[in-house]
Amino acid sequence: MPAELRRQLFESPLALVLSSQGAVQLFFVLSGWVLAASLARSGARLGEWLPFYVRRVFRIHPAYVLAVLFAWALSVQPLSSHGAVTPWILRFVNEHPSAPQVLQSLAFPSMGAGLLPVGWTLTIEMIYSFALPLLVVAAAFGRGLPLLAAGALLLATPWRVGWYGFDFALGVVAFRERAALGGALARASGAARAAVPFAGALLLAAPVAWFAKEERLGVLANANDAFEVGVMGVGSVLLVIAAVGVPGFARAVGARPFAFLGRISYGIYLIHHTLITFLAPRILSDSAPLASACGLLAAVTGASILLAVPGHRFVELPMIALGSRLARALERAIAPAARTTENPA
Repeated sequence: MPAELRRQLFESPLALVLSSQGAVQLFFVLSGWVLAASLARSGARLGEWLPFYVRRVFRIHPAYVLAVLFAWALSVQPLSSHGAVTPWILRFVNEHPSAPQVLQSLAFPSMGAGLLPVGWTLTIEMIYSFALPLLVVAAAFGRGLPLLAAGALLLATPWRVGWYGFDFALGVVAFRERAALGGALARASGAARAAVPFAGALLLAAPVAWFAKEERLGVLANANDAFEVGVMGVGSVLLVIAAVGVPGFARAVGARPFAFLGRISYGIYLIHHTLITFLAPRILSDSAPLASACGLLAAVTGASILLAVPGHRFVELPMIALGSRLARALERAIAPAARTTENPA
């Protein structure tokens, strides 16, 4: 893409939907909220978190394993050159790890021996899923302000995994303080309520547009700037709060098409990069670059949705149900033991 066209795109309102980093952080903030809600529903007390962990593993891991095996099955013979395919895509086209490498990568969500580049986000998701009960406990003090301060301090460290602790902390605290936040929104004027999702979208898109001006478009994809990560986290939590407490925005994001895509979104996320890698050399053309690029976008989007639907129906839902059954069995086993500990007589 010509540099000037790329700059114009990233400085336009399209920066909001072009920000893959922002989308990931919105997911992390939303995870903090949803997982805190899950713990609250379960009523688990300190130390009774094993059922929560079981549910989380069964939600994330089986679909991840299937996605890695799917990517391995579609990995092709090395492609030395292709005029219309960028070096970035060629790098993944030529990724074909051995069977032992693939099997080793299945132990914990990751980049799948190079087959699943988006898998770095799953590593972070699982790390903070295991830490989530501790974040919920910490959020009980000082209305969550100490937890948010600790998350902000992590942004000042070189520990990149730690930066995303700020996102999860924002989600957890927003859930815990949802009544106060909802009351504040209810008392606010209509204009003030409308400003919340607008401000969230602006903060989510601003770092991408800033990078365009600085001609550092590649930096954000690697999340090398903690300040921008923090800005996107704040924008994300504003959007989550608006989705709950701003009626017009809540109706918009809760529309049926969005609800459908939300249900199958994990599958789409897991397989879309594999489909780009597989289809790009077969669709992109030097003679019709724009048309073939649009064709690739349509093919990847359509195929991702078509494959994610049966994946959700026949893999995700059964594994979620199995995890719930195991978690309930653990809860029944833990409850008598807990009562015995509390009343040793």
